[in-house]
Amino acid sequence: MDEEYEDSGGTRWRVVILILCALLAAAAIVLAYFLFWRKPPADENVNRIGYAEEAVAGAGVTAVDESALQSAADNLFLLEESSPGVSLEYKNNPKSDDGKNFTCHIANAADNQYDMYIAVYADSGCTDELFRSGRLPPGTPLAQLTLARALEPGVHECTVAFIQVEDGSETVHAQTLITMDFTVS
Repeated sequence: MDEEYEDSGGTRWRVVILILCALLAAAAIVLAYFLFWRKPPADENVNRIGYAEEAVAGAGVTAVDESALQSAADNLFLLEESSPGVSLEYKNNPKSDDGKNFTCHIANAADNQYDMYIAVYADSGCTDELFRSGRLPPGTPLAQLTLARALEPGVHECTVAFIQVEDGSETVHAQTLITMDFTVS
């Protein structure tokens, strides 16, 4: 009878040890996955834009009295005056005979204060990029553009992004999206 009791007690310890070994093996597999097999992004800082240092403090704060509300409104109005939006200059309906090379007039308007680049997307979610210009100083138009791939004959509603960038950097200052009809005959 004492042998039975000792055998069952020894079996319990063996089961506990087996469970602990299985947990340690699972932890080792998870650790190995994160250290060796999971591939990190090529460069996590590419195309990242940090928070603006010149953001207005308290712009999202609820006013507790009428004078605080008026002060917040005045600050927002002054911010809007000092930082004008994106002036647009374009003619709708760029045209092409081959679906790849388009004649158009899309420009960084002369009254803009920042360089900009133009991006054309085949979809409204801006995931299917067809074209991206280089930097355009204010007053510089594009008269021709060549898409990354040809469009089929017909009218294609494309999203065009006017993206202003800060001087000396690639930091986005402002962006405006419009839709344009690209016509392929």
